[in-house]
Amino acid sequence: MLESQPPALSTYDAVPYQSHAFAQSQPDKLAVIARLFGLNPVLPSNARVLELGCAAGGNLIPLAARFPEAQFLGIDLSAVEVEHGARNIASLGLKNIRIEHCSITEFDREERFDYIIAHGVYSWVPAKVQQAIMTVLAQHLSADGVAYVSYNVYPGWKAREVVRDAMLFHTRAHQDPTLKLQQARGFIQYIEKMSDPKTAFGAMLREEAKNLNEAPDYYVFHEHLEEHNSPCYFTEFAAVAARHGLGFLGEAAISEMAPQRLGNDIFETLSKLSSGDIIATEQYMDIFKNRMFRQSLLIPREALSRVGRHLNLEKLLPFYASAPVQRVADVQESKVHGDELQGDELQSDELQKRKVQPAEVEFRIGPHSHVKTSNALLKAFLHELGKCYPSPILVSELRERAWHVVAAEPVALVINAQGEASDPKVELDNLILRMVIDGVLSLHLEPLSLGRADAPAPKAFAVALDLARRKQTRVPNQRHESINLTTVEIEVLALLDGQRNRSQLVDGLILKSRDGTIRVERDKQWVRDERTLRPLVENLLDVSLEKFERCALLSADA
Repeated sequence: MLESQPPALSTYDAVPYQSHAFAQSQPDKLAVIARLFGLNPVLPSNARVLELGCAAGGNLIPLAARFPEAQFLGIDLSAVEVEHGARNIASLGLKNIRIEHCSITEFDREERFDYIIAHGVYSWVPAKVQQAIMTVLAQHLSADGVAYVSYNVYPGWKAREVVRDAMLFHTRAHQDPTLKLQQARGFIQYIEKMSDPKTAFGAMLREEAKNLNEAPDYYVFHEHLEEHNSPCYFTEFAAVAARHGLGFLGEAAISEMAPQRLGNDIFETLSKLSSGDIIATEQYMDIFKNRMFRQSLLIPREALSRVGRHLNLEKLLPFYASAPVQRVADVQESKVHGDELQGDELQSDELQKRKVQPAEVEFRIGPHSHVKTSNALLKAFLHELGKCYPSPILVSELRERAWHVVAAEPVALVINAQGEASDPKVELDNLILRMVIDGVLSLHLEPLSLGRADAPAPKAFAVALDLARRKQTRVPNQRHESINLTTVEIEVLALLDGQRNRSQLVDGLILKSRDGTIRVERDKQWVRDERTLRPLVENLLDVSLEKFERCALLSADA
């Protein structure tokens, strides 16, 4: 991926960049933003996709396996990475993808692409190559195409730059990448110990040291020890794109371009400061949020006149949606007095007798978001959403399912903090829109067929299966997410070729346990006796398959 004049062995050959599936860069995400904003992108399942600086294809290969009718091309300057990627493609038998050894500055094709991806490249190359990236986008993006570019930005990177400069100074005398890494890590550990956490500077140094200590070698080397890492202000990036005939569409994540999430006061102030200028709005948001990384979408300038960024529920209805929703518990049953029920004619007879409102229920959406509600429609919607996950379902169908669930019973009006009643259907629509803006409800342009844990012969997603057989514990799923698995789960996944029934899978795991490949324990003792081992392995298989289904790692073509 490095585009400076390399020595005989480039740093990306010496320290290969471990590329993985990066969810925000996938064509489905880019197409959703484009369609939401009024454009007509090509369906990802039939698209032509180019990735600049693709490394060994960790981001591109899973897409080629998922979309067999689409065409994929990746280029990279590292011969080592390209050779590695070519072997992986051959191992999977994929015919719709090529990875080629080529510099971005020398890319010269007549073909155009519906989606162009440049993840982890723009900030890490010299200015000449940054210009070449924009030239490739301008010359090779189709009329309805969308380009994804990730890059480091100020002001967030200002503090991090201090640490990078210190690491570069300390390792300036070393050329060997391994020694350079060792020296850099030792220096970071010293910084962490000597910095005063009571000062703002010391707290920043400690936080950066902590992040780097937890990061893998390839990330530390290519993010902090490469010759080139040039963050910029968003306005500078947008200006370069404009000079090449490209326009800013938005960010790959809807939540990253929603200023209302910063609070009403900030939103109103920002609106006055930017006067409706999207470039100014985004730059102010970077300042307010101290943003350090962007994933921007660019389109041909001619397409900007068709862009409309206002969102409403009607725009969402044709999309598929998904979210990892789980019901936590009934939180409480709010008791109310008779006079508080005035005007609430829609209360059921039973509830009127009990003088209570419906129980409030809490739902967890992913690792960080929670929703508490007593609205029967909202509860039904979230329940249906969680039941379908990880498969996406039409937003319109989800809403209808929620209506159907509560159709047999009258629905209570929702009483807000001011004591005012509101239509629960309106509350549901507002929640759907809010979940999209907050990024907890994922939208998709096309349906996704996934495998089930109870299939007669479960089959893993081909790319994940191939990596599991090579003992890799980080694998892509069919939603283009990177999933971290334990070494035992990897051994289970490696057996899921679609040719083994449940009994045969159990037998295979018993063999792995006997030969020490996996270790099945009871009371901290390694179990080898088959009579004791078999029920333990059966449970291990059941638990693993349930996780694989939930993680979208199972294929429907078993």
